[in-house]
Order: sequence, then C-alpha cells, then structure tokens
Amino acid sequence: CASQTRLIDYTFSRAQDTKGQFGLYWAEPDHKQLSDLMRQQFLADGGREAERLVISTKRSWVNVAQEVEQTVRSWALGPVLRRPFIGWISSWNAKCGIASSSEHLIEQLPESVMVFAPRNVEQHGEDDAQVVRCWDMTQDTLIDLNDALQKYGINALMIQFNYGFFEFSAFAAFLSTQVARQVKIIVTLHSTTDMNPDRQLATLIPALTLCHRVLVHSTADLNRLKELGLTDNVALFPLGVKDVPVVSLQPKKIGSTLSRRSGSTSFLIATYGFFLPHKGLMEIVDAISLLRAEGCNVMLNMINAEYPIDESAALIHQVQTKINEMGLSKYIRLTTRFLADEESLAHMRLADLIVYPYQETGESASAAVRFGLASMRPVAVTPLAIFDDVGCAVFRLPGFTPAKLAQG
Repeated sequence: CASQTRLIDYTFSRAQDTKGQFGLYWAEPDHKQLSDLMRQQFLADGGREAERLVISTKRSWVNVAQEVEQTVRSWALGPVLRRPFIGWISSWNAKCGIASSSEHLIEQLPESVMVFAPRNVEQHGEDDAQVVRCWDMTQDTLIDLNDALQKYGINALMIQFNYGFFEFSAFAAFLSTQVARQVKIIVTLHSTTDMNPDRQLATLIPALTLCHRVLVHSTADLNRLKELGLTDNVALFPLGVKDVPVVSLQPKKIGSTLSRRSGSTSFLIATYGFFLPHKGLMEIVDAISLLRAEGCNVMLNMINAEYPIDESAALIHQVQTKINEMGLSKYIRLTTRFLADEESLAHMRLADLIVYPYQETGESASAAVRFGLASMRPVAVTPLAIFDDVGCAVFRLPGFTPAKLAQG
C-alpha cells in the first residue's frame, strides 16, 4: 500500500463554510495534480483490491480513534509544564500600530507579562514598572536583550516581528540561543513580503523552524511561508477588533471639528491611521474635491496621526498645502496629533462613512481598519489583499485613483 501512496500539493485558503466562525482556513488541494494522479491510479494494473483491503482494516474509524486516544494519553503522561514567566518583545508605548496591538493583547492575558522594548524610539508616555528597555531597533546584536531575559527568568517568549525591528543575522542567532535555553518561543510575523533586498525572510527560515509557533495574519502569509518551506509550526492568528461598549464612544467636547450627525444634510467621511504615503491620504483629498465639484455636500475628517519620521511630517505639509490651494479648508479637517483610542473612536463614531484609501503596501493585515469596525460605523476600503481578512465586514471601493475613490 505504501508504494501506491501519493502526496499532492496544496495552497492555504480561507474556509468557506465556517458557520459564523472567523479566521478559519483549510488546505486546498492542487486539483490538476489530484486529477492526474487519480487517472494514473485508475489506469494502473493490479494492486487495487489489496489497497482497498488494507484501508478498510487498518484505517477503520475504530483504529483511527484508538490512535488519537493513544496520542492524547502520551501528552497527558508527559512532563509537567513549568509556570510561564512570559516575556514580550515589541515596540511599546510608542506611536506604532504593533505597540498598540501588543498593549491590547496583554490586557487580556491572565498571566503577568514583562515587556522588553527598544531604547531608540520616541515614547508618548511614561513606562510602567513591567517594561524593560534593553535593545535597539534595526542594527542591535541583541546581547543586552538576551542578558535581560536571563536576569528575569523568562521561559516563554512572545516576539512581535516586523522587518524594521531587527538585524536579520542577529535575530536568527538570538532565536537559536533562546531555543537552546529551552525558552518557548512564539513569533508573530506582521509582514511576510520582502520589500528590501538586504532583508529576505528566507534567511530566517532555519531559525523560525526552531520556534514553538510562528503566527501570521493572513492565508497569503501562510502560502508565502509554505513556499519557503515553513509549515509545521505556522498558524493563522488574525488581528483582533477592540471591544468597546458603544455607550463609551459618545463624543465629549472634542474642540472645533467638522463632526456632526443630526440636523445637517452634509455627508461626513473620516479617515484613520498614521499619516504615511501608502495610506492614500493625498488621493482622498483629491476625491473630496471631485465630489464637491459635482455638487456633493461631503466633508472629510482626517484622524491621521503624524508618524515619528520626516516623511510623515513632509506629507502632512503637502496635504495641508493642497487643501488650502483647493479652497477646501472649510470642508476638510486634519487631526495629526496622536490620540488616545477612546478619543479616536469618538471622532469616528460621528462619521457617516470611514474610508481606508490605501495604495500598495507589503503589510499583511490592517490594525487601523479594525478601529473603524470597532466604532460601529460603515467602513470602505480599497481593493487590496491587506483587507481580505475583513472582506465580509467592509465595502470595497472600485479602485485607487481619486476618480475611483470618488465614484465609490
């Protein structure tokens, strides 16, 4: 029977019949390869009756159930797990989506967590006692980080990975060192798309193979890692949506603003997220100009915080200049300071529609769009793969240009 066994290739895809459950996926077999192998087997001479007999006896429901039971019992008789002393490596207390996501996840953990954060970032507040700053983004050897983990007795480690966080060879060596120390390691890959020839994810595969789990945000990530030979320890972990009671989102006095909902016939659009080039913020301003030229009474509230890089400040200046030159200052408002989550959500609650006009990006999933969903307002997005995981909950715009955005 073994000589007749054939394995076929597959790709990961979102499960279709989930009965309301979110984030499920399955392996979709290569249909052509499967049909070719079935045809070959059908045309082959002899052996079929023997195979049928082996399958019916050795792979019966009873035998398979017994194998599963034996496996579970072997786990139960295994060594008792040590109490976890959890370390969390991430950007923290910074103007960064990964920092915010980490904070939201840690809030829900029953165990206490020690956060190991970078030194060379701009903080937007004071650190708590459980935060240790002991590494530098991009070029660090991570020696100080390794020493800090040993000092605090960390035996379980969650690592938030982004391409700009670590020098790859140092990061690979760091993972190998922690595995040798018998630390349980979970790595969350927030992107799997190589955008820089000097930072190729393939170089990290041997080290990632050693980790207990590698978490990704989309089936596209699963397939990219599969192409690189990494599947056994990989799992889908969708980004979450902040659970905020609607009553807490009622806006307080939020200053001079375009926000309004009752007693006006204007249609208020909002954008949200960091002020960066790939967010499509210049394009949405042009789209508002087109709509107003057509007689549509639309207004735009841009809740887009400045990111701590020069490129963000320059883009804010360009957009503000464009708004003034187009005579749209009465209809478009910019809020570029970093707001607390509750204040951002209160602004979004006042909009008729929240738009994410993203252009091309290598990101796997969007944390910003989940804030739009948390506000319980309608959300529209551009047709990018980054929004595929929330596709059933958003409206898809027909394109990326100002004209297509306006049309949508």
